[in-house]
Amino acid sequence: PATNMAQLKAKEAQTSKALKAKADAEQKDAVSFAQSVDNDEMAKQREAVKTQEQEAKKKRESSAKAFADSVDKMAIASKQEAAKKKKEEQNQRMKEGAVAFDKAIDEEALKKKQDAAKQKAQEQASKKP
Repeated sequence: PATNMAQLKAKEAQTSKALKAKADAEQKDAVSFAQSVDNDEMAKQREAVKTQEQEAKKKRESSAKAFADSVDKMAIASKQEAAKKKKEEQNQRMKEGAVAFDKAIDEEALKKKQDAAKQKAQEQASKKP
């Protein structure tokens, strides 16, 4: 019986060691799996952040391009407005010049008529005795 008890204790110790080794192995597997899941999760998060950064960059570039296009359109509109105003001013000066020219011609014609009338009056006055 004493030998039996010693054998049982030895077998129990051996079984206990085997169970502990198995539990340790399972613990290592669980830790390894958890780390693998964590690594996958971190990789997914990094990828998501990278995607968000790329989308933000595209939005910024799109906004910058839209702003630049807007500025270009405003500059073009401003140049067109300035050209239109300049043309209107030129037309106004041409009209004013044409009016002044017509007025000068009318004054010259009137002066000639007056001179002709004076000369005619003087001729008639000199013909009378």
